[in-house]
Amino acid sequence: ISTLVQAKEIRLIDNETGDPIKNVNVYTDKFGTTTDENGFCSLELFDEMADITFSMIGYKTITKKKITLKN
Repeated sequence: ISTLVQAKEIRLIDNETGDPIKNVNVYTDKFGTTTDENGFCSLELFDEMADITFSMIGYKTITKKKITLKN
């Protein structure tokens, strides 16, 4: 999974196919959301520096440590 963080929005893309990944669970210890059909989700409610976990059936669960979110 590749991640792109811009303006508190994130897009998840499959490294092998380049396709967006929809319906991924994206969460911290306080908040959670899922990606839309284009692989995007909003991180507006997430803390400025947070450990963010990405999970979906068929993919390895990944936690990115201390992702810095910038406006």
